[in-house]
Amino acid sequence: MSKASASELREAIQKQANPKVASGQQRYFKTGPGEYGEGDKFLGLNVPTQRKIANEFIDISLNELQGIVSDEYHEIRSIGMIILTEKIQSTKSQIEKDKIFNFYIANKQFCNNWDLVDVSCTKIFDGRIVGNDLLNDLSKSESLWDRRISIVSTLSEIRKGNYEPTLRIASVLLQDSQDLIHKAVGWMLRE
Repeated sequence: MSKASASELREAIQKQANPKVASGQQRYFKTGPGEYGEGDKFLGLNVPTQRKIANEFIDISLNELQGIVSDEYHEIRSIGMIILTEKIQSTKSQIEKDKIFNFYIANKQFCNNWDLVDVSCTKIFDGRIVGNDLLNDLSKSESLWDRRISIVSTLSEIRKGNYEPTLRIASVLLQDSQDLIHKAVGWMLRE
């Protein structure tokens, strides 16, 4: 059986497009001039539909996913991130997990809204936080989304009872100027 292609995935997504919903999503995700999601484009797919499509294309290769996670449409990128999280959770191979993690890091600039960060980073970073300086670096990044990745990724350690990474990153981000960082820090501290 051949693996799914990016064009087949895009076709499945386009079939579910809903322009009316897309219009509302553009307002919700603050895509206007000067807003954090400025210029982002939407097709109008809800999250359950995105997850359903992602599950149908879980066997797509990382090569094919490259164009998906970097697509101009928000939901296409979201589905790509969901596929990555499913792939990293389902494989037993550490080599495969490393490939997926490295792919994510190489493409993290396409996680350019809070939902894309939140749906992906916790599962992608699971087991990679302790003894890893990457979160410290991300917490000091100029990129709002890198900083959000740095704090939300610590959720996997919170669930294991290890609060040190969260407290360390939260202390760096406490004075951040972005409300999306304050919300993420508050969320992790409540957890």
